[in-house]
Amino acid sequence: MPDMTRSQNVSGTGCPQDPPLVSPHPVVLRDVREGAAIATVEMMGMAPAEHTACYRRALNDLLDVRVTSDCPEAVLHGFYIGEIHVSHGRHSPRTVRRTQKTASRDGFDGIALQLTQEGYWQGRTRDRSLSGEPGAVALFDFRQSFTLSDIGDRSFVNVLIPRASARRTIEDPASLHGSLAVGAKGAALAGFLDGLIAHAPAVRAAHTSALSNVLMELVALTFDASDDGRLVEQKSPDRRLMDRVERLIGQRLSARDLTPEWIADKLGVSRSQLYSASPSGGIVRLIWDRRLAAVHAALIDPSEQRTIATLSGLFGFASNAHFSRAYTKRYGVSPSAARKAALRTTD
Repeated sequence: MPDMTRSQNVSGTGCPQDPPLVSPHPVVLRDVREGAAIATVEMMGMAPAEHTACYRRALNDLLDVRVTSDCPEAVLHGFYIGEIHVSHGRHSPRTVRRTQKTASRDGFDGIALQLTQEGYWQGRTRDRSLSGEPGAVALFDFRQSFTLSDIGDRSFVNVLIPRASARRTIEDPASLHGSLAVGAKGAALAGFLDGLIAHAPAVRAAHTSALSNVLMELVALTFDASDDGRLVEQKSPDRRLMDRVERLIGQRLSARDLTPEWIADKLGVSRSQLYSASPSGGIVRLIWDRRLAAVHAALIDPSEQRTIATLSGLFGFASNAHFSRAYTKRYGVSPSAARKAALRTTD
């Protein structure tokens, strides 16, 4: 048991097909041991519809959550280091949104770090599109809006930092909204967070102040916009080539001639070089993944007025039927269902 201010454990597994045998409501156990307040939410023995409702209640504190699977599952553990809350665990695919309405409702004023340990996600702030992979650390300002959608199950570490704490080492936290630290630049922070959750049970309350100071210094160092050489990311030739490929794809998502052959010709490399540098799935898969993510981000944006057919055509899909099949396979719901769910969230 971590000897910290508070600790929370939320878990849910299984997807029963039969009605619950005892109670249709989640069982919540509360206990206090060694100064730690513990809460457990168990979803075993519940009908599928109640399973989803329980999942929402357990995880939907600061974010509007839309589950993207019929049987959502989650395991969540958390603790405090002084004023900083750290949570970690694993959950099934979901889309989360932070809006002005959400911020007004909960009143939380601070920033959040999110380390992806396993899995992938696509996201969007007001002025940029984002994507996360294992090892990436993202920073979000909770006064500003953002959307984040998982691609499959995901393991994570989340860190919530009150703005007053963040300002001790970061002059303008709001300016870092949507920043992403990857590669060597994010490795030190990611390693620290991994170690923190691994050794949390051994941390004593007397050490939490020093630990939170170290964390905030590392956050400031990681997301420092100045190029002072303290954390210089060393990229392999393949990674540098793929950075160029991904930028080119992002600029040409709607182009019908966006093919591996066109990309190789544009970058002055051979097809064999291109495929050697590409991740599993190849360049074609990368193109369609980026196109699906772009349409998905538009569909879950309540301000987007264009039709699904218009959006699918805009991002290079040959037909609306082709797009619908690919989208449903990737996100587990149809495009129309995803749009309706996003609109309900804003009501």
